[in-house]
Amino acid sequence: MYRRLICLCLCTYLLSYALAQSCEAPFPSHPDPSLEQAVLDSAPILSDNTSLTESDPFMLRAAARKMSNINIEIVSDPVCPWCYIGKKKLDQAIEEYQVENPDTTFTKTWKSFYVKPNSPLTGVTVLPHLAHQYGETMASVMTQRIRTMGADVGIDFKCEGKTGRTRDAHRVIQLAKLKHPELTTGIVQALFEAYWETSPGADITSHEDITKAGVKAGLDETEVREWLASDNGGKEADAEARALYISGVPNYKIGKYSVSGAQDSSSFVKIFNNIKAVENGEPEPWSWGSCVGQ
Repeated sequence: MYRRLICLCLCTYLLSYALAQSCEAPFPSHPDPSLEQAVLDSAPILSDNTSLTESDPFMLRAAARKMSNINIEIVSDPVCPWCYIGKKKLDQAIEEYQVENPDTTFTKTWKSFYVKPNSPLTGVTVLPHLAHQYGETMASVMTQRIRTMGADVGIDFKCEGKTGRTRDAHRVIQLAKLKHPELTTGIVQALFEAYWETSPGADITSHEDITKAGVKAGLDETEVREWLASDNGGKEADAEARALYISGVPNYKIGKYSVSGAQDSSSFVKIFNNIKAVENGEPEPWSWGSCVGQ
């Protein structure tokens, strides 16, 4: 019944408007807002504040679209260069997508991962450590590759930080989680910058350097120092790292999609488009297979 009423009102309205545009009769040159609202008001309102369902006329469906939020769960570690590159590419994808879809917002949730849980408790300089692990030739090749790829997304990989166990860095990320998602993303960015882009780079095991990153992101200095002096956030970080059945990072969960590796921004945009299409009752524009990381 409602559907017939909608179609009848719409057809009458569109016919009148078409005649006005073609013969310049004394009809309004623009749609009558009151008539348009009457059509919408006559539609049944569902429990989720959507007035039209997927089977309703597609030309009316745009009126029922609402602002949406896309949740992104990110598994990352501050000493992983691909995680930093992947973050930059994800940021690019969000910026590109919001140009055409300003009504879509994004919420990022960061999960802990220990790339090398048995790393030194006290920080050691990155490049000599890599050379010791992989040999000087391989370490040089690896470093050049991340510097080249980093430059493409605006990262200046100096590689002068000190690497080691990242549990304390993840504990401060847990502190930020108690505040606000944007603050969490801020501390993740600050840790990446301090470790990879400063000269000399930050020591990822140093409470002093971690505190500086936290303050830069907007956390209270005294609170960060007290947090690090305790073991607060440690159990939560450990539990996240154990619960994730993945073998490498970065890893992203975006709706039903799971993405591994520092993917190009276009790959993320395709996923955003798929999610938006499904929300609007439209077919997914892209089929998606498994992603292979860099």
